[in-house]
Amino acid sequence: MLTHHTLVTAVASLQGFVDLGNIRMGPDDSFLSFLTLAHIFDRVVEEFMLSVGGHIGYWQVQSHALRNAVVAIWAIAICIVVVATASTSHLC
Repeated sequence: MLTHHTLVTAVASLQGFVDLGNIRMGPDDSFLSFLTLAHIFDRVVEEFMLSVGGHIGYWQVQSHALRNAVVAIWAIAICIVVVATASTSHLC
């Protein structure tokens, strides 16, 4: 089980990573939530965006609309998790 402390630590780690890259994020920045709401990677980035005052847009189910969603909210970040399948296992 993930605790509140674990989530806060993950958000703080993301903030440290962003600071290390000398990237400034704030109220003018947007994140497109592409993963399911239960996915912890997406949840950490959402919490981070809320902590810097940024915006969150939620992607709809239609895959062809992804590009339009990114353009509509001017997303500067999107989380994608690659899943290895039998057809993509040679890439790992």
